[in-house]
Amino acid sequence: MKKNNETIASISFLITYEIVHIIYKVTGFYYSFNEGLINFKLLIDLGLWCIVNFIIFTFLKKIWTK
Repeated sequence: MKKNNETIASISFLITYEIVHIIYKVTGFYYSFNEGLINFKLLIDLGLWCIVNFIIFTFLKKIWTK
């Protein structure tokens, strides 16, 4: 991975964390592992992280490389 991509990935992760945290506060989303290690809410959480991170990473990469 190039140095540029590492920087973009780091910034993307931080922005993703903030956006997902805001989404959780607004929706009241909360899960625990009482339902098991792999449960439906965990899959929703991972899916949301992947989608938001992909969108932010793509957006930053387009802006950064111009």
